[in-house]
Amino acid sequence: MAAEHRSPDRTRPRALLADDDPVVIAALSAQLEHQFSVVAVAGDADSAIALARQHSPAVALVDVEMPGGGLHATRGIHHDSPATAVVILTADDSRASVLQFLDAGAMAFLRKGIPPHQLVARLNEAIAAHGALVQRADRQRKVAEDRFRAAFDQAGVGMAIVALEGAEAGRLVEANSAFGWMLGREAAELVGANLEKWTHADDLPDGVGDPLAALARGDLERVEFEQRYLHSDGHVLSALATAASYLDEDGRRVAIIQVLDISERKRFEGRLEYLADHDALTGLFNRRRFEQELDREIIRGRRYGGRGAVLALDLDGFKFVNDSLGHAAGDELVSSLAATMRRTLRDSDIVARTGGDEFAVILPESDEQAALLTGERLLSAISREGIMSHSNRHAKVTTSIGLTVFEGGDQLPAEDLLVEADIAMYDAKSGGKNRICVYNRDKQHRERITARQDWMRRLQQAIEEERFVLYAQPIVPVCSSGVPRFELLLRMPDDHGDLIPPGAFLYYAERCDLIQPIDYWVMTQAVKMLHEYHSRGIDISLAINVSGKTLNKGAIGEHLRQLLETHEIPEGRLVVELTETAAIANMQRARELAHYLRELGCRLALDDFGAGFATFYYLKHLEFDYIKIDGEFIKHLPGTHADQLVVRAVVDIARGLGADTIAEFVQDDETLALLRELGVGYSQGYHTGRPGPLEAILPQLQTTKNG
Repeated sequence: MAAEHRSPDRTRPRALLADDDPVVIAALSAQLEHQFSVVAVAGDADSAIALARQHSPAVALVDVEMPGGGLHATRGIHHDSPATAVVILTADDSRASVLQFLDAGAMAFLRKGIPPHQLVARLNEAIAAHGALVQRADRQRKVAEDRFRAAFDQAGVGMAIVALEGAEAGRLVEANSAFGWMLGREAAELVGANLEKWTHADDLPDGVGDPLAALARGDLERVEFEQRYLHSDGHVLSALATAASYLDEDGRRVAIIQVLDISERKRFEGRLEYLADHDALTGLFNRRRFEQELDREIIRGRRYGGRGAVLALDLDGFKFVNDSLGHAAGDELVSSLAATMRRTLRDSDIVARTGGDEFAVILPESDEQAALLTGERLLSAISREGIMSHSNRHAKVTTSIGLTVFEGGDQLPAEDLLVEADIAMYDAKSGGKNRICVYNRDKQHRERITARQDWMRRLQQAIEEERFVLYAQPIVPVCSSGVPRFELLLRMPDDHGDLIPPGAFLYYAERCDLIQPIDYWVMTQAVKMLHEYHSRGIDISLAINVSGKTLNKGAIGEHLRQLLETHEIPEGRLVVELTETAAIANMQRARELAHYLRELGCRLALDDFGAGFATFYYLKHLEFDYIKIDGEFIKHLPGTHADQLVVRAVVDIARGLGADTIAEFVQDDETLALLRELGVGYSQGYHTGRPGPLEAILPQLQTTKNG
């Protein structure tokens, strides 16, 4: 049956009849003629939907079995004419599909042939019930819209609605005041403009990686991205945007975007990235970046047959400058001589400050003769300008330089080249200073092999005979509290019984792959000591260091578990320290170990934090309890604003992540007072406690006498 249109009687509710049976249509029309105005008759589902959309009747009577499906007609009418109450008609009493129709929007389910007075009554009931639902939905929608409007307009962060489809795609449909303020404009000025108008040219979407395009395609429901925008005064701001898509009241796909100004955070991150590679005082590369650059030069030389030279420089007489004129004068001199070196070297040369008064230089494409000439120029320039005067006191420094060369065929790693340059530099110092010495690889390589073999023998003997000695250093509360804390420090007796500091033998222990048994020995002693103290009722905390190589072996957690099974200790009393560089070198291993340590009841400390300093980002990947701030940021803390900023930032981040801080290399009361002001948890250094034998530093264990 084709669709019919009838002139409506405006005094009565309008009805739409959707059935393909003329007899049924005639019967329904007769039954409804005194109470309703039948405005349209449809013989199939699509016609019913179209007529409902056109006439918006008060009620639509829909046959279950009509062509196109009564269920399809119900869904369509409910969607396109939401004010229409849909009543379902069926020729039998089957109710199997009732829930489907109700879910599709139907209000009632009637059997064909129902008496006229019952039919009219049920239709009026359906219209009234549907009207109440529509009104309730309208009120709820109004409340939701008001809430959204208040949240949108009054939000403290920028918010905007952006079209995602058609010719308007990318245009701002709405923007709140905060977004306008962020861009230095009125919100009304933004509406109607394309978001690209305010986007930095380098961040304009390319159509492939455009996050809003991914929303429009339906690939994602929510996206988060960083983007730079242009302020009206010309400056660039960095923003973090979060966008989600939805259909507006007109059925158009749009995105609601929340925009947070992160310019300050990006500036701070940029500063951290700079500090990761540069020395804060001189602006030169630091040792970490220098080693990376040297690795690149070595690889380039191997690939293309290039060559180069490495210089190691140490200032002669610098300690006298610090002692007689003060650290501020020493810093000024170091900064001045760094500038002197930059002026003396080629633009292609790479110079770094690798220590307090130590520098290193890479001379790409330089042979030994050319490198010697460069070294002589540096000697002359530093001798000429290395003069410092202060309060009628004068001091002068020179430099001792060690030189080594490398070629594409060499298989030496960067670490070995630096050692060679250092050895030559110490030869220059022992030869009278203010001179340059060249590393003799043939002679000195044999000497180094002999020294390495000798150290391997001594270390193996020390491991087998457990001849190592432990010292302890207090970790003193500043702004935190708790049980007494100590760090265990390793020493090794020489053949005469004198103690060798770890810096002298741990290098060889790592190079000879003997560090793991040493770390295990230290861990075993620490657990046994804690167990003994615990059994005597004395509560202390001990911290031990774990090398990067032991971390990479991966068995340290299992070794610790076995120890704790036989030697019970209180939870949290053993602290395992990982250096920042070791943790970052193997982040996955460090993360797994940190998680396992916590399960075992131990704590994790990130040692030498700031030595690499590109690692703020990685903190969220590690479960840790303490950050030990590298002494480089502490020893000049009172007089260095940049160091104070760094320490304050570390304290704030640690607190936010539920961790505490320990400052290393604390040397005086002024530094200690400043640490307290900055909120640092603990202090470690010669000023608050020098390392010493265990019996002199740790609490005394009381021996129990029998009967």
